[in-house]
Amino acid sequence: MSMEMSLKDAISYWKSVAEAIKGARGSERSTSEAGGFSGSFADLLADIPEPSPDLTRTREFVDIGLQAAEDGGGYAPLITWCILAGHVTLRRSAVRLLSQMSVKTPGDLMVKGAASLILGRVILPLVVKFRKDIIRPALILAADICESVREIEERQELSVHLAGLLSHVSTAAKRRRFSPKLFVDLVGALASSDRMREAEAVARIGLMYFPHVPELLVHRAERGIGESIFERQPSELERMIMLFPDRPEFRRKHAYNLVEREEYAKAIHDMRAYLDLVPDDVEFRSNYAHTLAMNYRPIEALEEFTTLVEVESEEAKHYLGRARIYDQLEMTERAIEDYTRALEIDPGLIEASIGREQSLMKRQALGMDDDVYSAFLSGGEEKFIGEHQIPSESFADIAGLESVKETIRETIKYPITHPELSEKYGKRAGGGMLFFGPPGCGKTILARAAAGECSIPFISVSLSSVLDKWVGNSEKAIAMIFKVARKNTPSMIFFDELDSLGMAREETQTGWEKKIISQLLTEMDGTSSDNRNVLILGATNAPWNVDHALRRAGRFGKSVFVQPPDVKERTAIFKLYLERKPLVDKDGIDCDVLAEKTEFHSSDCIRQIVEDAATIPWKEAIRTGKSRPIEMSDILKAIQDRQPDLVEWNKLVSRYEEFARQTAIKPVIGFRSTRAKPQGV
Repeated sequence: MSMEMSLKDAISYWKSVAEAIKGARGSERSTSEAGGFSGSFADLLADIPEPSPDLTRTREFVDIGLQAAEDGGGYAPLITWCILAGHVTLRRSAVRLLSQMSVKTPGDLMVKGAASLILGRVILPLVVKFRKDIIRPALILAADICESVREIEERQELSVHLAGLLSHVSTAAKRRRFSPKLFVDLVGALASSDRMREAEAVARIGLMYFPHVPELLVHRAERGIGESIFERQPSELERMIMLFPDRPEFRRKHAYNLVEREEYAKAIHDMRAYLDLVPDDVEFRSNYAHTLAMNYRPIEALEEFTTLVEVESEEAKHYLGRARIYDQLEMTERAIEDYTRALEIDPGLIEASIGREQSLMKRQALGMDDDVYSAFLSGGEEKFIGEHQIPSESFADIAGLESVKETIRETIKYPITHPELSEKYGKRAGGGMLFFGPPGCGKTILARAAAGECSIPFISVSLSSVLDKWVGNSEKAIAMIFKVARKNTPSMIFFDELDSLGMAREETQTGWEKKIISQLLTEMDGTSSDNRNVLILGATNAPWNVDHALRRAGRFGKSVFVQPPDVKERTAIFKLYLERKPLVDKDGIDCDVLAEKTEFHSSDCIRQIVEDAATIPWKEAIRTGKSRPIEMSDILKAIQDRQPDLVEWNKLVSRYEEFARQTAIKPVIGFRSTRAKPQGV
């Protein structure tokens, strides 16, 4: 048959079909009212003449028919599809027919019975004819049709045709009852054969009839089936989580969706729930740690990365993640250690190399050391207290200050070294003591020597060691310091420059300063604070700047004035430091004369004078090769070259003495006296 003849015959045939459909429209209303679309449809098909075999083998027959279905309305598309399905001979023609139906069908299924007819008269015959060559588009179209049908009765009618369709999908589905297990087994078999689109369609059909089968729902989420549905309707995942709270796949998918939308706080909730169900998912735990960091929760992220490092100690990315958290917490030393370890495992890890270089530059530029809080977080209590060993100093290393030493012995040493006697007389170790006086006169070394005398751990605290840029971390650092000290009793906490850490609250300008003071007050004498055998010392150059509440009984209740050394004490200090030098003209040095010449010099300044004096013969020995001892003239020259460091502080001596007098007699200040005023006042 020529092309011109086949085109003419195709046009003529499809015109006759259109005329037959037009003639049947008059009875369409009466048949639909009777509720039997299929009956009039079958009668209409019986009245339409069959196309000749030669015509059905032409391309024009299919092309004109598809165009007629595209342009037609009412019954025209359904009748055209049925005719084509019964006569197409080429697979590509069948695929074209199914493609047109998948686009046009949902809008035409408003007519009752159309879905059953399409499945029984179009899709199923095509599958029987072409087998597996068209099973994928046939299943997808069948799934679309099922989802478009809303009435229960019509879905039940479809089940007969669907059972026949599924029997051609897999031999295992033949002679199987239309049940949830049929769909579960069939979806599993298709997925294992990597026929994912077919598995998706079967899962969709199965869920239309059995919507709460966990295996179908979990399979769809786990294998990526139906992800587009979850993306279009995120609430669908939430519904799955409510229906199946013990199935982790939905939690995992929902958490990752939230992370993509940068809703980190909500994602963390689902991630925790997932890890409760699947605690061994290391990859997911790593993502959880990163999400915590993105949500500005570095402490929790640090704990997670530490767990990951313990589980997989040879995984470079875990060390890299923890190093970044250390950087965020400004724990530079530990960040460098983890960056280095990551590079040892994977030398090609560029991120670790860049991070390590930046941390090294930061340490060099700022001279940063890990603060007390960071040390506690990274090492735990044992490492934290281990880094603060028992000092080697003792009272033998301090010249003079005998009355101060005896006060310290009474308050600190004797209750610890003689516990039974102390208990007998009601003397207990603990409490606070405040050292005040000019700088360089021995406050800090007195505190270290006190710990050394008692052989107890010494924890030194300053403002820089607890101050943190993160809100609340400074108070946590103080709380942790006391917690460690209480667990390792007897122990000593020393607050250097207490006036900067515990400044009078009426003088503070910012909220964080008041919070630090409040935390100190709570830890030292709060209702839940048990500081037995915890010795708390403070040192300050300006005791009048320390908050009044910190200086009351139960906190830094005992104040000790560490005054500048007098002549007798300066003589002892010179002797002490000169005895430590190996080459000294002891007979030719008069320490009394040196003491007379060093008025307004602190003990630390005298130590430096001895060091300067030793430098003179040392440099001569380097130049000449001949050694000589330190002589009187060397020390006199060192005194001449070094200005006294207490000249300015001497102006405050009267204020120090007044403060010492007030702390001793504790006058009533700020309260109205009940004593009658004398006449004339």
